[in-house]
Amino acid sequence: MRTHLVTDRGVEGPPDLVVEVLSPSTADRDRGIKLERYRLYGVPGYLVVDPDERTLELWDLAGGASKPVVLGAADTLRWTPLGSAATLEIVLAELFGAESRAGVSAPDRGLGLLEPVRDDAFRSGDPEAHGRAMTCS
Repeated sequence: MRTHLVTDRGVEGPPDLVVEVLSPSTADRDRGIKLERYRLYGVPGYLVVDPDERTLELWDLAGGASKPVVLGAADTLRWTPLGSAATLEIVLAELFGAESRAGVSAPDRGLGLLEPVRDDAFRSGDPEAHGRAMTCS
């Protein structure tokens, strides 16, 4: 447990995991400078979700990975923080709304929990457009 990072002033240290959901305008930054900064400041795990490509990139920054492990919609992410017994498990077919390996469709939720969004939806000022950009249920 990393409870020692929590003080009266707040959390004083890097998180175990950072998750970025790509958009066309931020993809280069998320895979470039942000990746290098997270590595520099000691973030051990970095997930890059690409809703357009329906992929998830898992970067093991603590292990010095130079390339990510890339998972697709038919895969399941299993990630355990260093020194933890708890495991995060995400069935990507449910996340993206794709068919699973068994050929069973995920519940009909549009594209699933993550839907691709056009950058202009955020700039439009339409709060409903932003709500459609990422739907969590």
